[in-house]
Formats: sequence, C-alpha cells, structure tokens
Amino acid sequence: MKNKENNKPSTDRNPLEPQDSTDIGDSKVPATNQVWRLVVAMSDSGDLGTKYPIFKHETTIGRSKHSDIQVHSKFISRVHARIIEDERGALIEDTGSTNGVTVNASRISGQQQRLHDGDTISVGEHKFKFVEQAPA
Repeated sequence: MKNKENNKPSTDRNPLEPQDSTDIGDSKVPATNQVWRLVVAMSDSGDLGTKYPIFKHETTIGRSKHSDIQVHSKFISRVHARIIEDERGALIEDTGSTNGVTVNASRISGQQQRLHDGDTISVGEHKFKFVEQAPA
C-alpha cells in the first residue's frame, strides 16, 4: 500500500498483516498468516519502507541477484549476512563480510546474534528493523 502524498510505502498498517503477495528479490511469495518475522528497510530518519518476510529456514542478505534480500551497494558483499530461523526464533550471522553487520550498534563479526522484536540491523550503510510477532 502506497501513501498517496509521497508515493512511499505506507507504514500505517501492521507489518505482519497478510497481503495478496510480497516481492522477495525476483520472486513473488504468497502472503499467508504464517509469516511471523519480517525485516523492514529503514531510512536515515527511521521511516519504514520495503518489507521482507522471513519465510524460510535461511534468508540471505547481499548484493547478489541470488540473495533473498538484495541490497545494491558497493559496501555490501555478495552474500553479506544470513538470518537463520530455529526453534527459539531467529539469528543473524555475518558471513565474513568486509564491512560487517551490527545489531543495535554492536558489531557481530565471527558470531551469531539472536534477534528480538524491534532490533535494528545495519548491513553496510543500510538499516533494517527486525519485526517479530508470536503466533496467535
């Protein structure tokens, strides 16, 4: 849904609210009520933008056309990071990138970091908000 005033994605709805479909990289993923985790792009001012549902065990972030969340920047590795779902929730891992990954301003190089609702993930110059909602 776009805001009519500035043609930017609207942020006035629950990010986990089902939609007809969601674009993920080159794919359209049917929306279902089963998506409980999202990564949402953030602007420098904190506005929320593109929503990327975490819909599989491993979601990659990078500049490769094969990345699930594709980020076009010279500061991003082809496969910069990955988000891994497990029985306790979601983890993020730096895959050996040059410019690193931070969660809430703490660099996570060489380790995995458990993600929690509202965490800010920085990949190169780009920021994302992790959104999680428990199943009803």
